[in-house]
Amino acid sequence: MRLLDSNGRLKSFEQWSNDVQSIASHQFGPWLRTEYDTAVIRAHQAAEWQRFERDKDVLPNLRWVPSTSPNPGADHRIYWGTILPVDHPFWSRHRPGDRWNCQCSLESTDEPATGIKHEDAVDPRKDGPHKGLGDNPG
Repeated sequence: MRLLDSNGRLKSFEQWSNDVQSIASHQFGPWLRTEYDTAVIRAHQAAEWQRFERDKDVLPNLRWVPSTSPNPGADHRIYWGTILPVDHPFWSRHRPGDRWNCQCSLESTDEPATGIKHEDAVDPRKDGPHKGLGDNPG
């Protein structure tokens, strides 16, 4: 994986950007930064998902935590506060990280499930995951 150095540590954006120039020369700075940030976010989410699965006997539900972005997208705002079981099929269709540079997150909880709010208001053709981000990284 090109995100990690030979010691398994995450490379800085600058180091990674220099290392991938041969395959990313067609990309410009801001997009390359988005690629890097999204890859790092999804790697963290994959590790978190493994923890959610491991701990679901004690913390069986997940809560969608609001974005830390100064300009969060409205498409995810409708899910903030939603609490559902770890194994609920909703998480296969919608989750933090299915948008480029999404800064929403999930946290495990033993609070009761809220059900799905606004599911009927979502058009999967328009509001589905962005291209390349359609799978659960965990």
